[in-house]
Amino acid sequence: MKVLHLNDHYQLVGGAEVIIFRMLEALEVQGIRNVIVHQHPTNVTTEWRRVYEVPGLGDPYSQQSSVVADTLRRILQEEKPDLIHIHDI
Repeated sequence: MKVLHLNDHYQLVGGAEVIIFRMLEALEVQGIRNVIVHQHPTNVTTEWRRVYEVPGLGDPYSQQSSVVADTLRRILQEEKPDLIHIHDI
């Protein structure tokens, strides 16, 4: 199974991210693969998770919204997740 997670950040900046990182670890122990899509720069690197930075992800009314939508569509087509978990976006 593969879960795609959408969140503002992919680093520990607040409570939502603490929960996400704990969840990622718990899911991976069960053999579930995780993909992360976030909008803000991060210093977190992992070899076992696919991570995508998509600036503007949380602003559907920006001038970049069509670029964001196209990027998300490409990620979804490539990753083919079984579940999308929207966290704090």
